[in-house]
Amino acid sequence: MNNKLGVSVELAFNRARLTRLRRLITDIALFFAAFLVVIVFPALQASSSAAFPQLVFQGLLYVGAAALSAAVSRTYRAIWRYVGFRDLLALFQASTLTIVFYGAVLGLLLHTIELVPVGLLAWTAALLWTANIGFLTLPRLVARLIAEAQNDVRYKRSDASAGAGMPILVTGDTVRTEAFIRETFRTPKTRYRILGVLSDQLQMQGSALQGVPVLGSIAQLDQIIARLEAQYSIKPETVVLAKDDASRQDFERIVELSAQVGLKAARLAPAGSLRDPNAIKPIEISDLLGRPEVSVDFRSVEGMIGGKTILVTGAGGSIGSELCRQISSLGPRKLVVADHGEFNLYTIDKELEERFPLVNRQTALLDVRDRETVRDWVARVAPDIVFHAAALKHVPLVEEHPIAGVSTNVFGTINVADACVDFGVPTMVTISTDKAVHPCNVMGATKRLAEAYCQGLDQAVRSAKRTRFITVRFGNVLGSTGSVVPLFRRQIEAGGPVTVTHPTVTRFFMTIPEAVTLVLEAGANGVALEDERGSIYVLEMGRPIRIVDLARQMIRLCGYRPDDDIGIEFIGLRPGEKLYEEVAYGDEVVEHTRSQSVLKLRPRATDLRIIQQQILELRQACAALDSSRVLRLLQVAVPEYRPSAQAADRLKEVD
Repeated sequence: MNNKLGVSVELAFNRARLTRLRRLITDIALFFAAFLVVIVFPALQASSSAAFPQLVFQGLLYVGAAALSAAVSRTYRAIWRYVGFRDLLALFQASTLTIVFYGAVLGLLLHTIELVPVGLLAWTAALLWTANIGFLTLPRLVARLIAEAQNDVRYKRSDASAGAGMPILVTGDTVRTEAFIRETFRTPKTRYRILGVLSDQLQMQGSALQGVPVLGSIAQLDQIIARLEAQYSIKPETVVLAKDDASRQDFERIVELSAQVGLKAARLAPAGSLRDPNAIKPIEISDLLGRPEVSVDFRSVEGMIGGKTILVTGAGGSIGSELCRQISSLGPRKLVVADHGEFNLYTIDKELEERFPLVNRQTALLDVRDRETVRDWVARVAPDIVFHAAALKHVPLVEEHPIAGVSTNVFGTINVADACVDFGVPTMVTISTDKAVHPCNVMGATKRLAEAYCQGLDQAVRSAKRTRFITVRFGNVLGSTGSVVPLFRRQIEAGGPVTVTHPTVTRFFMTIPEAVTLVLEAGANGVALEDERGSIYVLEMGRPIRIVDLARQMIRLCGYRPDDDIGIEFIGLRPGEKLYEEVAYGDEVVEHTRSQSVLKLRPRATDLRIIQQQILELRQACAALDSSRVLRLLQVAVPEYRPSAQAADRLKEVD
């Protein structure tokens, strides 16, 4: 098979060489044709046949100059039917060089050029240069026009067929819009039917780009749609933004105006992206958040992951699976993906197999609550770094099942952490949440207790320079399992209403890839700084977002009008929910790190022995299935914990 592949590649290279050679010979012939018209034919008419040998010599000389100039300017590289402005510049250069080479050699060899008047010499050179350009350019332009005509016919046929592409309007940068239209016309089976262009530039309105009319500005969208429906009985489905450097304001404007007339909003993939730059992708809710671009020191992250054995718990979840993707791209020696859910583990394992086939990978069907199984896996794998993402995170469910929350979020973390210490794992990175700050729900309280245990353990093993425990705290992640975005999307698809807990409730939001990238950088930062044991790292979350604003934007993204097409219903805060979240306690001093997107919280005083005693009592209460006692002990272990009304009712039962 390898021999066949090698032969095929060699044949392809040979065909490419022959194609370029044919183009070069054709260009030389066109140069010679220009020479015949401007020099030879007039000379033969004006003089006797005695001058013929000299003309033959000059013709050969001109052909040599043309061959050299065409080779230097690489005119043979351009495909004629796709000729563009840069190709024409190459032709201008080749024509100029040909005349310069020809004139220089002619003057040096024959010295006859000195006898010709300067005016006649300049006029002849100008004619010859113009003829060169004409002979070289005309066939290319004809080929381009034929190709464009064929594309236009194909486009119109697909336009008239029953299976025509999606009817769209395009707005944005003129250059990007024109390029998109041109490439769409070139596609034999186009996916899109471009009805028109929208532009705020008055001088463009009423004109056309590649034959597509500029219908008006996007602010006139309702009038334009009415005109299209009246004249052609067709309505566009989507307005596409063709602008690579679009701002949040650009996205908000197109989304809002499109939704007002019942259209969806989309954007072109960036022109420099690896994927199809002419592909249309939906505008995501993350485009409307207005977050600054994340700056990451990838060298430090690669240094932490490259060539190392990595274990990820909760690998089938939203954060865990993205951790596995990004870690796989950084060249680990081995990646162990662990999760207690069979289907989730199977799904991420198959994805990694397809996307990163060269990564040495192993699966672990592992429940972090099972202490002995955790120890067995850590001992066998001997990881360099453990990323602990396994957790129960759905606030109302954990509020309903506090024992399960404590067992997973507290005991599960302790099981992994203790195994890391006992078997000499250099680093453990724990994923925490902003709900651990002044928690008013069981989930937040359990995550805070897990943070405190890892902080205490990190400080307790400082003298022995054993396992580093790094905790990273961040807020809500857009699109993660159980988050509001998938919920809102399902409610919108069902026709509404979209349910929001409270008009003023706010949350911090990040995208999944963004959050995981910063988790990796926070981990690299903690690994590099041994003297910062006990610190918690906080991701720069930007400004908090009102959930009701998020709901309105998502409704508009789907092409509907908030309150008119899709209603919004306020249902009240659920048990354990707060109006707003915080990223740090008042006594946690926030410090900057070498990354602008990662902050560090100075360690708080923790007594590991007291925490271990509290955890022992929690284990006994969980073993007795005494949820009321679990809540009471959790309140003692996390003094900042303010139980919800539902939890408070259980506590009253004890009193």
